[in-house]
Amino acid sequence: MSAFRLLNWTPKLTLIVTLYQANAETLMPLSKKGTILIKNLYEYKGYNGRQFITEFVDKGWTKNSINGEVEKVRISRHVNKAV
Repeated sequence: MSAFRLLNWTPKLTLIVTLYQANAETLMPLSKKGTILIKNLYEYKGYNGRQFITEFVDKGWTKNSINGEVEKVRISRHVNKAV
């Protein structure tokens, strides 16, 4: 990777590392309200894991925990359509 392209990535990498450090310090399981928020924003606004983490830094969510909740929503939507 050239030095120019690496410099263009530096602000993004800094943001990602900062968000990871903030999440690692405040790591918390998802609450009932959190799962409802994830479900609604995923279904109605199309949020993905990265958007949840950047919008709700103070919640201490990880991408894996959010993706797990999104996967549960996807499965339940698929099962409901099949029935």
